[in-house]
Amino acid sequence: MTVGFLLTTSPEHQNGYTVYRLADAFLTEGHHVEIFMMDDGIYNVVQNAAKEKLFSGFQELMSKGARVLICALSAESRGFAENDLLPGVGFMSQYELSDIVSRSDRFLHFGG
Repeated sequence: MTVGFLLTTSPEHQNGYTVYRLADAFLTEGHHVEIFMMDDGIYNVVQNAAKEKLFSGFQELMSKGARVLICALSAESRGFAENDLLPGVGFMSQYELSDIVSRSDRFLHFGG
């Protein structure tokens, strides 16, 4: 099964941890996981912010096979480039988000 997530809240919000725990559980059960972040959700995978925030487990999820992508427009409008992100995070468009939604058996949105 493919499970897609959309995360739009900053690392201070509980949603980041919830997405991490759910994604980790799906990966453990052998499912394919794709996470798309936009708006303030991109701060969950910005390198320098990752060291200072409340929680960051997305690098671990990627090492377990999760595909983590962010909205390029959200990143650029906040002054971030690809090299500001955790290694392995994709810099994508809303078009990729629509692809994730269409190929997911389940799609979950965590936002404010």
